[in-house]
Amino acid sequence: MSAFDNVRKHHSLKAMSASHVNNTDELVPMTRSQGLLEYCIAPTSNTVTTTCGPHEDNASIGRYLWALTVSDIPHAVEACAFGEKLISGEIKHSNLTGGSDAFAGGELWFRDDQTIIINFKSGRYGLNGLNAEEKKLAEDIINAFVLDNYAIAFTGWDLESGYCHTHLVTDPCFLKLET
Repeated sequence: MSAFDNVRKHHSLKAMSASHVNNTDELVPMTRSQGLLEYCIAPTSNTVTTTCGPHEDNASIGRYLWALTVSDIPHAVEACAFGEKLISGEIKHSNLTGGSDAFAGGELWFRDDQTIIINFKSGRYGLNGLNAEEKKLAEDIINAFVLDNYAIAFTGWDLESGYCHTHLVTDPCFLKLET
């Protein structure tokens, strides 16, 4: 049983924001053979890792998109061969879900097999820190990653807009289980 089962139990799914869909390619579901990965408790394997950032000048290096769905946390490298064939030239969160509802979505970077940096930046499933329910969902998701043995750093909220930063604005502070 994953710590995310508790998140799913206490929060509601949100419909994909259709206003951000620019073409039908953005609704084509990605498959495992095309690079879609399924969530696993840390340590993970077969991930693209980055030792830097994500800072503004290198945020695209090793960036994964992720979404918390009713049964999994599908994720994939944003700049992948499948995405290159799409009109936009890269995958969107809706390619991970096929346009289905999700609890949240965002971006993440693997530092190693059990260390990640995360945000909740998604035009389709993103969260806003000024909304108390969405901020609580973000906190619960971060805690679930920690309970699943990941050390995790969050990019933080922009205090004016309420949306999260797309990259690190300070050195990361990793939360992890004490051993």
